[in-house]
Amino acid sequence: MNIKILDSWLREFLETNASVKDIARELSLRAVSVDKVEKTANDYVYHVEVTTNRVDLMSHIGIAKEAAAALSEQGISTKFIPPKYNDVKNIGVSFPIEIINDP
Repeated sequence: MNIKILDSWLREFLETNASVKDIARELSLRAVSVDKVEKTANDYVYHVEVTTNRVDLMSHIGIAKEAAAALSEQGISTKFIPPKYNDVKNIGVSFPIEIINDP
């Protein structure tokens, strides 16, 4: 599966001083194939090939987590920033459930 990930989006979940080239190299050596890095007007796009057995890497969050592990393994300072989810608000709707176990 081929996916494209913006560097700026990746860095929302990856705190590091590593260059785009470093990130692409370490990801390619460890988990996925970064086929190319394309320069856009004000960002970079990683063209990533993910094998079907690594569904955990089929999102920018998964790639950021893998990049954090790969970079830190090489001694490059990095930190994975977990996503923040909004709390689910109770809107006053209830769904009563009754379980009857009649042997």
